[in-house]
Amino acid sequence: MRANFAGFLLIAGAAAAPGQSAGGYQKTIAEWRAQQEASLKAEDGWLTVVGLHWLKEGESRVGSNASFEVPLPKSAPDRVGTITVRAGKVRFKPAAGVAVSLNGKPASEAELKSDAEPKYDVLAVGRVKFFVIKREDKFGVRVKDNDSATRKQFSGLRWYPVDPSWRIQAKFVPWDKPH
Repeated sequence: MRANFAGFLLIAGAAAAPGQSAGGYQKTIAEWRAQQEASLKAEDGWLTVVGLHWLKEGESRVGSNASFEVPLPKSAPDRVGTITVRAGKVRFKPAAGVAVSLNGKPASEAELKSDAEPKYDVLAVGRVKFFVIKREDKFGVRVKDNDSATRKQFSGLRWYPVDPSWRIQAKFVPWDKPH
């Protein structure tokens, strides 16, 4: 949401440039729209998201087995490993013989950093990636698949035509402290 709002402000700022023609405004909007679509379609973009699974205290099985607490796409092995939540900490233990990586290196049992930290940990098996997210006091696992059907079948967004009469000239002044 923040990124979209920031993008809107960027457009509003570009649109409010003194002396900018209607054609320049339309070009600015078209470029922003193209950038938004490219971001969606990119490797690890939002179109690759295929799952979000909330974790409970204790052990959760990870793999393509549909009965597991953290199911992965069918392209992943049946059993990839386990994620354990205990006392506010999250640990991953890979299953024996499974080629799973942690931050691009072969994974071994490790405590995972959630997306609440700047450099959070990313696990991968093939083109499927998953990582721990933290929202307030809850942990979840977000799953991404670069080969997702949604990404492969994406044909673009539908936009309203650009109408320069809707252009608002404004200056954004942020609060000193959040309100």
